[in-house]
Amino acid sequence: MSESQSILVDFISLHHHYRGLLRTNGARLSDELSDTRSDSLVLKDVQITAAGRNAPSLECSQLTLLKKNILIAMPQDSRERPGTQRLDKFQKRDRHGVVVVLPGHLISGVMQLPSKSVSWSALKESGGVQRFIGLTDVTVHNAVFRLTPQTCPVAIVQRDAVEAIELTSAPLREVSPTEALVE
Repeated sequence: MSESQSILVDFISLHHHYRGLLRTNGARLSDELSDTRSDSLVLKDVQITAAGRNAPSLECSQLTLLKKNILIAMPQDSRERPGTQRLDKFQKRDRHGVVVVLPGHLISGVMQLPSKSVSWSALKESGGVQRFIGLTDVTVHNAVFRLTPQTCPVAIVQRDAVEAIELTSAPLREVSPTEALVE
């Protein structure tokens, strides 16, 4: 029998950031998000911050968050292992540098895709992608408020919220805002 476990998670929606403890009973965060038997997650000891600079925050003891509103989930616990540590033994995967555009956010990182998949769209149409997808070595940029980018080893993104995606054959290098203006 699995003992009750909670992990600290940052959730980003279009207008708010939520940080709280999610009871997982030993399951991975990606499994909790992809579980179709529930359309919400219950968080404990939650801090809610409105998106933007100098935004006020609110604390509450418990909050129910609808999964459909989650753009990005970032576990702050080492138990959520990167995809490279739990790949399917029977399916070879390649690491692709990726840039993902979500409402109000731009994410760069690494995505694990089956070797035979030629593009994100082909993989998406095949039905082989879950509702939430994992990325590793992630940097999250707030596209609206130009806040300091957040980095994390693992981020889980809602597939249906993806506005645009670019895959490369190698991990991407970070470009400073000054370099981006010159290019």
